[in-house]
Amino acid sequence: MRSACSSAHYVAFKADPVHLAMTVIYLSHRMFSASSLIPSYLVRQNWNVIRREFSSFLDSSRTRNRAILSPTAIKSSTKAPDRESVSSVKVNLQTIDKSELKTLLKSWGEKPFRAEQIVNWIRENGATSFDQMTNLPKGLIQILKDNASIGSLEIAEEQFSKDGTVKRLYRLWDGQLIESVLMPYADGRVTACISSQAGCAMGCVFCATGQMGFSRQLTQDEIFEQVARFATDVKSENSKNRLSNVVMMGMGEPLANYRNVMGAIKRMNNELGIGARKITVSTVGVVPNIRKLIDEPIQVRLEIPMIKT
Repeated sequence: MRSACSSAHYVAFKADPVHLAMTVIYLSHRMFSASSLIPSYLVRQNWNVIRREFSSFLDSSRTRNRAILSPTAIKSSTKAPDRESVSSVKVNLQTIDKSELKTLLKSWGEKPFRAEQIVNWIRENGATSFDQMTNLPKGLIQILKDNASIGSLEIAEEQFSKDGTVKRLYRLWDGQLIESVLMPYADGRVTACISSQAGCAMGCVFCATGQMGFSRQLTQDEIFEQVARFATDVKSENSKNRLSNVVMMGMGEPLANYRNVMGAIKRMNNELGIGARKITVSTVGVVPNIRKLIDEPIQVRLEIPMIKT
């Protein structure tokens, strides 16, 4: 049996969810230099960074001697994230909920109505720089520059077709690459095809992504941002146009990332106004989650592709 002298946090990771949660909160506080509980949207948006730091913490714990670490010892011996990684963690204004943005603005001493202006600049006008937000006070613009970002997905490559199709290769925070495609149709529909995973574990022989192997799940925010950015692009080109449809047919198996996919879909419906019946989830046939999808209150379309090989 592993003795009590073993890495206390490694044992807790496997056996004690409460202790795990406390450890994650502790690391979150170190990362954000906060004295109070971290707002949920910061933990959600930067979960991969928190997970990376937590994994690093566990790895360092395994190599320590077998003495039980007191809280004081843990605090003094745990390596804090470097200054660059801490400073790079910012609030993503592409994906933050409007009510959470109002709370954040209040904490900065700003008026809550500024949230509507900020969201309008990003979602309606396609602002890519805080300097474009001309109706915001200079003080708030500087605060936003220091503490926020307009999106987290970096365009690594972009291709345009004569028919108006736009294909994007996004680079994620950890270097993973995903694809998204915007497809306009002659009947007026504008459809976004988005990814739900970096890579795919299903191994379908007819699919290029399936041959790449699986890297990781996309977060709810990473899925939602793909759609939000296309929705903004469509409005910016022509205020009368709108993103009408979303198909989860990009990289990955959506139903293998069920919680994050459904969370993003509900936000597409509530925040971007995309009808539930205009959202299609494609699956190779993950039956347990197909059953869960049937019981969801939001009625999206389900597609099971039939490929002759």
